[in-house]
Amino acid sequence: MRLATLRIDGGTTAARIDRDIAVVLAGFSDVGALIGRDGWRDLAAAAEGTSLALADLPDDVWAPVVPRPFKVVCVGLN
Repeated sequence: MRLATLRIDGGTTAARIDRDIAVVLAGFSDVGALIGRDGWRDLAAAAEGTSLALADLPDDVWAPVVPRPFKVVCVGLN
């Protein structure tokens, strides 16, 4: 399962990507809000929402997957 955060109607929403469509996951402002819930995989897999064709989505609709991460982990290698 692939997930994305989309900019739609002046806000953001989580979406599940199924082959050539994005299914909007109502009630989740982004993927971070979705994966913060228990049973998020089942919620995302079973959700039925507005379907958007990926071919019709302009580039500026795609938002960072997790816009406000709780933790940033970096590894420095020299």
